[in-house]
Amino acid sequence: MCDRGDCNDFGHVYRDGVCVMCGEKEPQKDKNQVKNQFYRVVVMVALLISLLSVGVINAQVDVESIVRVAEAEIASLPYEVVIVFDARTGAEIFRKNGGADGIWLTRDEALKAKGAIMTHNHPGGALAFSLNDLQIGEYVNVRQLRIVTPSLARCVVTRPQNAIAWRGAFLYNDANYAVLVRQFGSERSYQADVFKRWGWEFGC
Repeated sequence: MCDRGDCNDFGHVYRDGVCVMCGEKEPQKDKNQVKNQFYRVVVMVALLISLLSVGVINAQVDVESIVRVAEAEIASLPYEVVIVFDARTGAEIFRKNGGADGIWLTRDEALKAKGAIMTHNHPGGALAFSLNDLQIGEYVNVRQLRIVTPSLARCVVTRPQNAIAWRGAFLYNDANYAVLVRQFGSERSYQADVFKRWGWEFGC
C-alpha cells in the first residue's frame, strides 16, 4: 500500500498506468470482471428497449403546456380559431378559422373532437361558453372544453369519465335551437342542465 499521505487521503491519480503522486503502477482489472460489467450493461439496455416497446415506460407529455402555447398564438386574433388536440399526446388533430362572432363546424369536423381537448379564442373577451360551444361539447363528448381571451384569461371545463350527455344533443342550428328551447325552456336553463348532468369542473 502506498505510504504517501496524499494518495491515502485522496486516492491515486493514475496517468498512463502510473500514479502521478507516488509512482505506483495502476492495478490491472480482471478480464472476467470487465466482461461481466459489459454483459450487465448489454442486458440492462435490452431490458429497457423491451419495456419501451410494450409501453411499460411512457414519456410524460405535458399536454397542458402544449395547449397553452397554441392558445397564446390565437388569443389576440380578431377572429375565432378552434384547435383540437389529442387528450393523451397533445398532438394537434385539426384547427379551423371562423369569424369575429363565432365559428361553425361540420359534423365530420366536430366528430374529430370526440374525447379530445377543444380550445378556441373569444376575440370579444367573453369568458363564458356559448350555446354552440356546449352543444358541440355534448354532441361529440369532448374531454375538455376551453376558452382563451385576448388578455390570456382562460376558462377550462374538464368532463369526468362518467359524465352523461343529453341524448338529444345535436350540432347547433335554428331548427335544433327551437327543439332545445322546447325541451329546457331557455338557453340558460340548458346551460345549467349541462353542468349539472356532466358535473364539469370549472377552471375559470
